[in-house]
Amino acid sequence: MNGDYFELFGLSPSFHLKQAQLDDVYHKIQTRLHPDRHVSAGPQQQRLAEQKSALVNEAYRVLSNDCERADYLLNLRGQTVEDQSHTTQDEDFLLEQMELRQALDECSDAERLHALQATITDKSSSAAARFAALYEKKDYAHAREAHKKMQFLARLQTQLDERVYASELEQGETA
Repeated sequence: MNGDYFELFGLSPSFHLKQAQLDDVYHKIQTRLHPDRHVSAGPQQQRLAEQKSALVNEAYRVLSNDCERADYLLNLRGQTVEDQSHTTQDEDFLLEQMELRQALDECSDAERLHALQATITDKSSSAAARFAALYEKKDYAHAREAHKKMQFLARLQTQLDERVYASELEQGETA
């Protein structure tokens, strides 16, 4: 089994993936590798199946996530992303991020949280589209910059999702 995640799933290296197609191939591969199919095999064959299954799980995790997939694509082209301490130099973007974080900190009700969630989702979609366009043009320097912005937005989205979840739990307890 090859280590290239796209080849593993029989896909062309591209930022744009059909999640349903990826899911379908993933389930087919995992069905073949399921431990129940290897019960009668020797210990070495069982370990090999477990290793292959772990590789498939990792490949699926990476390819299913926009930021991870973008990073993986850049790495495939020898365009490693600098360590996470290197940030974007786009001052307007950084100012916008500070404003979005402040808005998140100040959100106190579910309606405002959901509105902020929609805003960040839109910005994330735009950043992903920008990455895809730059990557397809082989403009890797700018694609790396777009990837950094995707990472910022993904971290903010995670924090927002946690706040929304906590808010929903809190509302459920008071209901």
